[in-house]
Amino acid sequence: MYRFFAAYSVPKNILFLLGIVLLFRIVLFPSLLPEAEMLDTRFSYTAKEAYEIIDDYRPDVRRGFILSALTLDMVFPFAYSVFFSFLLFFLFKRTLPALFPFSAMFLDYLENTGIVILLTQYPQKIMSLAALTGVFTTLKWILLLGTMILLAAGCIRKIVVTLYSSPGENAAGKNGE
Repeated sequence: MYRFFAAYSVPKNILFLLGIVLLFRIVLFPSLLPEAEMLDTRFSYTAKEAYEIIDDYRPDVRRGFILSALTLDMVFPFAYSVFFSFLLFFLFKRTLPALFPFSAMFLDYLENTGIVILLTQYPQKIMSLAALTGVFTTLKWILLLGTMILLAAGCIRKIVVTLYSSPGENAAGKNGE
C-alpha cells in the first residue's frame, strides 16, 4: 500500500484530482441537480425532518435526486477521497492518514443508498431508515471535518519542517538519505 501511495501521491496527480473535484462542485452539481434542499448537504436531520424535506419534492425533483445519487454521487465521493488521500500521503508520507478519507466515502455511499431507498419508496415512509440515513450523513460530515483537520495539521507540519530545517536536511529528506 505504501508503494502505491508513494508512486501516485505526486503533485501532478493531486492537481488533476483537484480539477475533477472542482469540476463536480462548480459545474456538474450546479447544472445537473434539481434546485431543492438536499438531505446530504445538511449536517444532520431527524427522520421527521427528512420527510418534511422529501414531502416538498415534486416527482421530477425526486427523480432528479435519484438519478444524481446513482450517477454523480457515486463518482464524486471516490474522486474527493482519492484527492484527499493522495494529498494526505504527500503531506505525511504515511499510509494511515491517507486511508482516513475513505471512511467518509463509505459513509457517503451508505447515505446515498438510504436516500435513494427513501425517495423510491415515497410516499411510503420508512422512519427507521430515514433516521439511520441521518446518522450516516452526520458521521460523513464529522469524518470530512476530521480529514480537513488532518490536512491543516499536515500543512502546518510541512511549513514548520521547511522553515526550521537546515538546507542540508531538506536535500537529504528529498533524496531519501
